[in-house]
Amino acid sequence: HASLQDWARFIRLHLDGSEGSLTLSPASLARLYTQYPPNAMYPNRYGWGWIMYDDFGATALGHDGSNNLWYCSCQVLPGKGLGFLAVTNIGAGDNGNGGLACGKIIQKLRERQFQM
Repeated sequence: HASLQDWARFIRLHLDGSEGSLTLSPASLARLYTQYPPNAMYPNRYGWGWIMYDDFGATALGHDGSNNLWYCSCQVLPGKGLGFLAVTNIGAGDNGNGGLACGKIIQKLRERQFQM
């Protein structure tokens, strides 16, 4: 349960380590982006709430969530200074397609940014 303004603050925090009066050290950010528990078996790393993967030669962070009424998808590329956020009031329940809708929105935003 977060407002879009709070989501934007959260994304900015992960883009440069600071947002308003909150600052995270490079060591804290590195810990947040470390696979937990360590597992070399899977190419996509998961740690501390983020799925981490390589994208455009940089580390990318992703997180999706739903309460079955709403769906939210967030992608952050800290090394590129980019973040993408899509939300919908279509949940992810049995008949919900919120994840599909958010995925398409983020793909369009990425295409616009990277001229794919």
